[in-house]
Amino acid sequence: MSGINERPSLENLNALKQWHPMFKFVITGHKEIYSSIERVNWAIECTIACLKSILDNVRIALIDGATKSTAEVLEFVATTQGMIIGNPFSSLTERA
Repeated sequence: MSGINERPSLENLNALKQWHPMFKFVITGHKEIYSSIERVNWAIECTIACLKSILDNVRIALIDGATKSTAEVLEFVATTQGMIIGNPFSSLTERA
């Protein structure tokens, strides 16, 4: 599957390990605040593992070569990650 390139995201996450010592606190996307290098590195490693797992599941969803909608791929990935999405685009359609 040549259309997915995870390298830039992984490089950016690994680069954070070099940058964060300049800062007193690091606030993650899920709003946790870390003040130790160990916790920041742990959060980065957890994020990398999660992204790799999601990417693996996207590849599995598409491995048979059949055409699938974004919603079908999203539903497969969410289910394999232990989540249930009733209508992934409901917030978009409700605004229309």
